[in-house]
Amino acid sequence: SPALAAPIPGNIDPAASGSIIIHKHEHQTGSNPVSASPDGSKEITTDPVSGVTFTVYELRHDGVAVDLSKAAAWDGLDALGVNAACSAITGGTGYTKGLEVGSATTDDNGEATIAVSKIGAYVVCETNAPSTVTDTAAPFIVTVPFPSGDGWLYTVNVYPKNAVTTVAKTINAQQGLGLGSLVEFPVTVRVPAMASGSEFTSFDVADTFDSRLTAAAASSGKKVGVKSVTLAGTELATGDYEVSQSGQTVVVSLDVADTAVQALLAANPNADVVVTFHATVTSLGDGAISNTATAYVNNPADGAGNRVRPGVPSTAVTSNWGDAKILKTDSTTAANPLKGAEFQVYAAETPYPATAAECAGAVATGSPLSVGGQSTFTSGDDGIVVIPGLFVSDSVNAPADNAFRCYVVVETKAPAGYVTPLGPDNNRWGIDVVAGATTGNDLTVANVQQAGVTLPLTGAGGTLAMTITGLGLIGLGGIAIVVSRRRQRVAA
Repeated sequence: SPALAAPIPGNIDPAASGSIIIHKHEHQTGSNPVSASPDGSKEITTDPVSGVTFTVYELRHDGVAVDLSKAAAWDGLDALGVNAACSAITGGTGYTKGLEVGSATTDDNGEATIAVSKIGAYVVCETNAPSTVTDTAAPFIVTVPFPSGDGWLYTVNVYPKNAVTTVAKTINAQQGLGLGSLVEFPVTVRVPAMASGSEFTSFDVADTFDSRLTAAAASSGKKVGVKSVTLAGTELATGDYEVSQSGQTVVVSLDVADTAVQALLAANPNADVVVTFHATVTSLGDGAISNTATAYVNNPADGAGNRVRPGVPSTAVTSNWGDAKILKTDSTTAANPLKGAEFQVYAAETPYPATAAECAGAVATGSPLSVGGQSTFTSGDDGIVVIPGLFVSDSVNAPADNAFRCYVVVETKAPAGYVTPLGPDNNRWGIDVVAGATTGNDLTVANVQQAGVTLPLTGAGGTLAMTITGLGLIGLGGIAIVVSRRRQRVAA
């Protein structure tokens, strides 16, 4: 902070120059606010606000800059004010805003200094602020020098304040692992501390879903695309807010026209409103599904949907998805694809080993996964089995943005005429799934043909047996003839 300037006693120095030091802080809360001092000896304790630009203008009376070296110039200054637009002077006649003197933007300490080359009365206006600032500090008039005790301050400290909000977006740990599952996006918006007597003009939180997401049906949460809305950890009644949808954008609007909602917000300065949006993953694309939420606090939309200021954006979060492709072939001729093989896919007990190669030893857990509404996947004419979408990782939950996730595929039915591999592990394979569409194949599985039926043998060994049998019969016939002839000779 700059060194304090002690009041200079005696008459005003008409040749003096001076400065206006602006200290920008958030509104105070509680029943005992701290009052600062024009000499800078006492600071406001709330957080500073950086990035706010102030502009100083001459105050004129009847077209001439007010000359404070003249006693009459002081008369009536304490009754003057400035309208909210900083375009007109109120509380007196003949007063106008004159030429710009200078401008400055507050630093990380919330401070900005604007030098003035001569004594006079000045109009100070907030002319620009970050989107996180939800209200504009009221314009005001300050004199240089400023009366202090029995002297004069030529360096004057002023303390205009703002209401400030913040927005943060995250992703809940993924539950469903297949295409068609819900992804949950909690968005946290801080309730700004407001100036005494002020009311909220809007408190809207919007999420524009990626084209690969579809807002969840109202029956799966509180309202379409919205799982829950809480303030300071307590669920809000559905009557406290409205939900609207236009295309891919879902907007939650707290009902600030309701005095009960106004009172609820006023009673919770610096607390968090958390809106949990949720949507169904419907397609894969490049596999990286990103989203950013936006808050509009004290920034209502007009009838055409336009707002005075840009909204306050959150950081982007990403959910990563990939697919799996299996090639089914004949074990004897790898170039021959096989149609009609059936597979299922399971989660792995250890989804994130140190390396993707370790996925080959993955062990299945749980029931077969549903992916795109089906749990069995069949090879087509080209022998390809496509599992169209599996969760890989996200940008928030550990391991954040991991390059792969392990799954286990199981062959449950071989093509007609082929054998499903037997044994506890012979029909299942661990694979690593990476984000995006697979260009090649994650796995090639070959099937062995069924053994054929036993056919009657009509050649070779069969012919030999018949020949031996025939020769035996001929031999027996010859023996019978010899025996018969001997009997005939004996009889004669």
